[in-house]
Amino acid sequence: MIIPNLFIDKCKENLEYYKKIFGGELNNIVPRFDAVEKVMHAELHINENCILYFGDKLELVEPTPNIHIFLKLDTEEEIRKIYDGLRIDGYVEVELDKSFWGTLHAVVIDKNGIIWDLDM
Repeated sequence: MIIPNLFIDKCKENLEYYKKIFGGELNNIVPRFDAVEKVMHAELHINENCILYFGDKLELVEPTPNIHIFLKLDTEEEIRKIYDGLRIDGYVEVELDKSFWGTLHAVVIDKNGIIWDLDM
């Protein structure tokens, strides 16, 4: 199992942002020992096969375009909900449309600089 550990600014505020987009349940929210207003570790359990870990950035670092989080989704309703949620304050790199390989596909960079490849 591979679990992405996403480090973002204002993690406490952004946990609700991601929960609203993906659904699921927030667990194990642990404050940083050196700054209780910041999060050392939090988990968003989307379903039994998908967990995202989050924490506050330790330093100012630009997001890297080398890593994309790829989501293989089951329904058109699900992909459209996530696509619409991520693009509100984000940037659409590839519009949601049928891909040349035959799936519904999009690429969105969210407001925290995380790149999401959505595919159904």
